Amino acid sequence: MRKPVLIVGGDGIIGSYLAASLMRSGQSVVITTRRGGPLASNELFLDLENISGLEKFPEFRTVVLCAAVTSNECSQVVIKEKVKNVFDA
Repeated sequence: MRKPVLIVGGDGIIGSYLAASLMRSGQSVVITTRRGGPLASNELFLDLENISGLEKFPEFRTVVLCAAVTSNECSQVVIKEKVKNVFDA
């Protein structure tokens, strides 16, 4: 079985369209979400400030970053910290 594609922010507008397209073409896809509630088998709760959930999956074939800072997180401090955490991962 091929390694899955990880879409960080896969529950957003762009990420969800990308995930649907990849799954229609037969790709294995894992998406991340910060939304609460029950998760589907291909969903992973992940916040860019805490990436420990990735340990559940040993490897991904490709990682696509579709996550975005939402309007309620627009302080420059939060943006800088989230970007720093992505690059430190």
